[in-house]
Amino acid sequence: MIWKSTETGMNVARLNMSHEDHSSHKKTIDLVKEYNAQFNDKVIAIMLDTKGLKVRSEDVPKPILLKEGQEFNFTIKRGVKSEAVWRLKCSDIQNLCAWVWPMVVF
Repeated sequence: MIWKSTETGMNVARLNMSHEDHSSHKKTIDLVKEYNAQFNDKVIAIMLDTKGLKVRSEDVPKPILLKEGQEFNFTIKRGVKSEAVWRLKCSDIQNLCAWVWPMVVF
């Protein structure tokens, strides 16, 4: 698969560390290294997409369009009903407010 992908222009193998396990990623890395050893003129880079904090949102009833300067509130409280509030499901986060600051996009 890696050889065929390079024929269509692939030059980076992106490994999403949130999926699969280390042994399957090692197999892919070994294949890329094997390819790179055979084809010095078309080297494939390896990019690791590391696992970060898990923040998942619930479905919102309709799209929320924000305008510059508009205030938007997040809450992790259950039962809050408002179009201006979007509740987050936080599986790995003890205190969301500890790492979210005003004017920071993440």
